[in-house]
Amino acid sequence: MARRLLLNLMLAIVVLGLALFIYIDPDKATDDNRSTISNIDPDSVSSIKITRLQGEPLSFVKRDGQWFIVGQTEYRADDFQVGTLLALLRSVTDRKYPASTLDLKPMGLMPPLVDISFDDARFEIGTTEPIDRNRYVMHDTTVYLVPDRFQHLLNARYTNFIDRRLLPPGAVVTRLELPGLSLQRDSDMNWQLQPEDKTVGADAIRTLVSDWENARALYVREASGYLGETLRVHLQGVDEALEFTLQRDYKDIILSRPDRGIQYHLAGDAGLKLLEFMAEPDS
Repeated sequence: MARRLLLNLMLAIVVLGLALFIYIDPDKATDDNRSTISNIDPDSVSSIKITRLQGEPLSFVKRDGQWFIVGQTEYRADDFQVGTLLALLRSVTDRKYPASTLDLKPMGLMPPLVDISFDDARFEIGTTEPIDRNRYVMHDTTVYLVPDRFQHLLNARYTNFIDRRLLPPGAVVTRLELPGLSLQRDSDMNWQLQPEDKTVGADAIRTLVSDWENARALYVREASGYLGETLRVHLQGVDEALEFTLQRDYKDIILSRPDRGIQYHLAGDAGLKLLEFMAEPDS
């Protein structure tokens, strides 16, 4: 009896050890044989180039940890949107085939609908297969079927990838020129409001300035026109003020950058918070 108990105990230890090995081994293939389509570390990538059968080409570069859209005009890129591109590198698949054994044309891979390069690594994006709607992706000499999260590669314009922050990261506002009011920070770091309004407290002023420093649009589009009042935002360490042109679209606020050819769309209250003092809560 004792011998049988010892054998069962040893068997249980072996099974437990095997289970732990399978669980903690990151390189162990799963039961459904899934794997990633590349071993490239997204953090190591410093440039992205996209060409499409239909649509403008896009190019991105990373400098000092920040992504930029490069072209005739350079824009700060939105980290989240660029991250959706980099996610392609670690796409998980359970189906892959040698490209030489396939007819690539009906898969949208000859020529590819989208050709995207991460530094020197090239990936070609095709159509979706009819059953599970997974997308064909070719890398090197292999075609993979991956969950279709790349529709934006097919039709997104460059404005979809522009950073939605109105001001540069870490910007410090020193002066605001808004419709009907202006704010100036003096040498003692106090804010001076013109015209003077005794009903506006220091907290309301700090909130307005902070809202500008952290403002983020719902989305960015190419500017359709520049008619409207001009707003100027002066930043610490920057010689020239940033100029915005104000437009109102129903309840939304549109702030255009004439020098950049783009406009930021802010919904209702988020836009109004940049133009006027919000009522302070009752104490």
